[in-house]
Amino acid sequence: MDAPDVINRLQWGARPFKGQPRPLGAVQQIVVHHAGGYGAATRQEGARQVAALQKLHQGPQCNCPDIAYHFLVDSGGHIYQGRPFLGGDTLDDVPEFALGGHILNVDSHKLGICLLGCFDAEGGECCDTPTPEALDALERLLAFLCRHYGVHPADILTHRDFVPTTCPGEKLYRAVSQLRGRMVEHVA
Repeated sequence: MDAPDVINRLQWGARPFKGQPRPLGAVQQIVVHHAGGYGAATRQEGARQVAALQKLHQGPQCNCPDIAYHFLVDSGGHIYQGRPFLGGDTLDDVPEFALGGHILNVDSHKLGICLLGCFDAEGGECCDTPTPEALDALERLLAFLCRHYGVHPADILTHRDFVPTTCPGEKLYRAVSQLRGRMVEHVA
């Protein structure tokens, strides 16, 4: 199975990581998030939104060394590299990952994937719907990661599985549950 196309940090205009990235360790779980906004459908707009998220995460409000996630997906189905790879330049190299910052104090061994947008239930604060393109890209990324990093489909989780939060929104939460079921055929 080939790696999905990923827009690398140079291509979306990433700022440097602050300090020295630490290794994530062996990938044991994949955690799906939503951005709570930052919707984008085109590669150009997605790159701007990913850069804006990195600026927020590195700014005084969050004071993180880099964007919190390992990968981000926009509604057009474009996949962006978040945290730097530690060895290997592309996902095809099956690189080691830098430690993320997407679940406070429990990030070890967890890859974070964020869908740009806000997927709360209808009537919620924000109620985007995950597009077929975004879900297809997420499925391809999850399938590659599960197969090449040995992650069991039951270990595809969401932010709310770890802490009290609405993330990744009700609509994406349901979609991840369906994707988890389909991962079995991808990794068999």
